[in-house]
Amino acid sequence: MISAMKKMIELISVVILLAACQPTPTPSPTPTPVQVTASPVATVTPPAGMVEAQVVNVVDGDTIDVIIQGREFRLRYIGVDTPESVHPTIGEEPYGKEAAQRNRELVMGRTVYLEKDVSETDQYGRLLRYVYLPDGRMLNEVLVREGYAQVATFPPDVRYQDRFLDAQRQAREEGAGLWGRCRDGAAAPRETSPTPATSAAAGHEPCAPGQIKGNRNSGVYHAPGQRDYARTTANVECFDSEAEAQAAGYRKASR
Repeated sequence: MISAMKKMIELISVVILLAACQPTPTPSPTPTPVQVTASPVATVTPPAGMVEAQVVNVVDGDTIDVIIQGREFRLRYIGVDTPESVHPTIGEEPYGKEAAQRNRELVMGRTVYLEKDVSETDQYGRLLRYVYLPDGRMLNEVLVREGYAQVATFPPDVRYQDRFLDAQRQAREEGAGLWGRCRDGAAAPRETSPTPATSAAAGHEPCAPGQIKGNRNSGVYHAPGQRDYARTTANVECFDSEAEAQAAGYRKASR
């Protein structure tokens, strides 16, 4: 009996000794919640005197649709003209698709900044503006400098005429864009001569006496003696003969 109790006491001692040798578990610290703060979206302040707009559609090389303060407007670039790509009567002109694609690459879906000259809109209700890219470059000038557009000055919006002409001179000398086609043997693009800064409303006559007047927007030309000849003074291209106007893609006005 005494021997059995002794063995039990020894067994209990061993158990207690083994338990004492085990490391005491350290309680895991309670994780501290991490506060995550979203980074603010970078905002761009429009340059002084300019209006911010969002480009939602590219019509062709020199015309876009923009949203300004929730309203949509069609906008035409001031002082430049690109070959036609979707004109209803002229159709597609050489380098028209390339100009439209380059315009799309530069502005589609982007925020741009608009500068007004004198006129608010043209005769078709399109806004007339100089358009600035987010990096500060003026899009009108970029298209001319890269050879996608020619200078097309229509008074009284002539603020950057000399600047555009200088960009065009450099593009021609380098054979950039549409000017390179001339070096490859293609016909030279129709070039618009700069117009003196005289208001059409004041009776400015864009062509020399007897010349044919081609309306760039409608694709129609007017000969001397026709009904609308005298009042066709804006966005005009002049020709020495009807054959020349027709060769350039214009059709004669019905009256």
